[in-house]
Amino acid sequence: MSPAAAGRAVLAGGLTLALFLLPVAGLVARPWRWGWPARLVALATTALCAVLVFVARIGYLPNYLAPGGAYASAEHGRQTIFAAPVWNAVLVLTCLSAGLLVGTAVQARLHTPGQTAAPRGRRVDRLTAAAAGLLVAGTLGQALIGQEIYDRYLITLVPLLCGPLLGSLAARPAATSAASLQASAAPRAAAPARSSNPSRASVPTTSRWAGAVGLVVVAALSWSVTASTLARDGAQWRAAERLVTRGVSATDIDAGFEWLGWHSSRPMVTGSGVVGAHGYTSSFADTRACYTVSQSPLPDMAMVETVHYPRFAVAGSSTLWVQRSADC
Repeated sequence: MSPAAAGRAVLAGGLTLALFLLPVAGLVARPWRWGWPARLVALATTALCAVLVFVARIGYLPNYLAPGGAYASAEHGRQTIFAAPVWNAVLVLTCLSAGLLVGTAVQARLHTPGQTAAPRGRRVDRLTAAAAGLLVAGTLGQALIGQEIYDRYLITLVPLLCGPLLGSLAARPAATSAASLQASAAPRAAAPARSSNPSRASVPTTSRWAGAVGLVVVAALSWSVTASTLARDGAQWRAAERLVTRGVSATDIDAGFEWLGWHSSRPMVTGSGVVGAHGYTSSFADTRACYTVSQSPLPDMAMVETVHYPRFAVAGSSTLWVQRSADC
């Protein structure tokens, strides 16, 4: 049992979900209509999030969302895909999303003048609640027994949470003054309908723009992570293949986790092989780290060549270092 690991997974999981739901937070949040309790809770949540990410250095769940790109911890060396200002901006938007989502949830639970509850058909159905509850409980159970929790585990939570959040758009401001009640009761000509979709008609232009900006941010981040990972993995693989064409055995090359696993003829067993330049080398008994393909220069190894490739597949520039160990 590891309560500390589970607690850290909960905090990192909350940050990860807040980033996933950034477009929805911008679309559904109406902080200018909230009461003070919801505003204070939202501000406190945003501040707590900022402390977690900038002071306690708690980031997103692994293995994709990191300044070094996807699976950075499984590669040799280090490189920076997202510059510090860009990554800090993503973290700030994540904290804003967390505050807006929590504030929206608090406001939905409070009965305030001028706001009506969503229609019964828009409330959370039992199947959605049960699915979300079981998924959260199972993930927490895995974290408690020490299993690593990854960001992809939370993707299935996104549609389950989007239903209730987007359903909140069905709420309508209610008339609060006697004059407005009398005016609404007076006979008048029916106004032409502006939209056949009531939820769409209830979304202010500001919220639509906020949701669109959030969607662009998530899409750009997703594209950047995907493109940089494909470009790096492809460049590493091709660099290792060039060594093979020169007569080097594939099992004498450490070009990352996928290369090691693909070319090993034995099961992966921790500690069965040599230590090499990275921990994963020691998990394959028939592998020797005579040559290493790394994202940055490694100490105590001779330089063989450098390989340049576009960082984001079609743009940018990155370098790989192919080095040889003196032990072979």
